[in-house]
Amino acid sequence: MSSSRRQYSGAEKMAILREHLLEKTPVSDVCQNHGLTPGMFYEWQKKLFEHGAMLFDPATAVAGHNRVDAKKDGRRGVRWQMLDRNPFDGIAAGGQYNEARKRFIPQADVAKVLAACPDSQWRILVGLSRFGGLRIPSEALPLTWQDVNWDTNTLLVHSPKTEHHEGQASRTIPLFPELRQVLLEAFEAAQPGTTRIITMADSAQVNWRTTLNALSAVPTLRRGPSRGIT
Repeated sequence: MSSSRRQYSGAEKMAILREHLLEKTPVSDVCQNHGLTPGMFYEWQKKLFEHGAMLFDPATAVAGHNRVDAKKDGRRGVRWQMLDRNPFDGIAAGGQYNEARKRFIPQADVAKVLAACPDSQWRILVGLSRFGGLRIPSEALPLTWQDVNWDTNTLLVHSPKTEHHEGQASRTIPLFPELRQVLLEAFEAAQPGTTRIITMADSAQVNWRTTLNALSAVPTLRRGPSRGIT
């Protein structure tokens, strides 16, 4: 019976690549020392050079998104018979993620944000984002109380942005204690007959980004890139 291939973390891959690229250890020796095939090593090196630019040029990721949007618009133009062909066919989208913008938010900092929220509705949004990994507000707004299964401790999440992909219209996530707590608080405060979890969306006065950015700037919190508003 063959053993499963070892999975290397990103940090481990970088350390192994460093041995050759900076310390000038021959690739054959690096592979032998770490039980790698040369093919694996060169694949890692290829990915490093292909995506490394995004660490130094945040605009690279933005440009990648713009090219994706342009290709989508071109396909729509052809489908709606406004164009004979998609002028963006053959243009690679490139990287769409800027790894340098990733930031881990400690639970202690999240607790400060939750405490600064004006009401349970905003606490739900913060909880869904941090403890549930939801896109805010696109995946939060469709949620109803029927999507919450208190018995199995799970939440059914509908995904408008990925529903056009097979099998990605929805997903089920666990209700971690922190998320269950904010949901239960809102459930107990909900008016009889309320079906949707996020009801403040009915108000035209809600400014998602402004309020969430203000919450991220509560005292003792370091300001970081605004993420999760999709």
